[in-house]
Amino acid sequence: MNIDHFLLSEVLFNTAVEGVFALHDIDNTSDHEPVILQLSLQVKYVQYSERVYTPQIAWAKAKDVDRNKYRSCLSQLLCHICVPTDAIMCESVSCSDDSHSCAVNLYVEQLTQAVLLLLS
Repeated sequence: MNIDHFLLSEVLFNTAVEGVFALHDIDNTSDHEPVILQLSLQVKYVQYSERVYTPQIAWAKAKDVDRNKYRSCLSQLLCHICVPTDAIMCESVSCSDDSHSCAVNLYVEQLTQAVLLLLS
């Protein structure tokens, strides 16, 4: 069983924490026990900001020809990315091989760049 955690400054801990306890809920099927942090804070100002519109692709509205074109272009980009087989096939739960973590990070970065390139 794992217990989740909070990180906070010593000042906040000493001045605002009223209580901390683990919630042992029988309905929780996770192996984590959530931690409840009760704070006493005086909030004098809450900043309001306008919602920023971020355009997104409406895949449900895309035509089959557009989705197929996207798949084809993405496949072409992905075929040039080397899969880090050694890192992915590593069976060590506590692997500390820096080359494995670097290879996986590079792989994720390349996958992300390929997808973002097509969305721009």
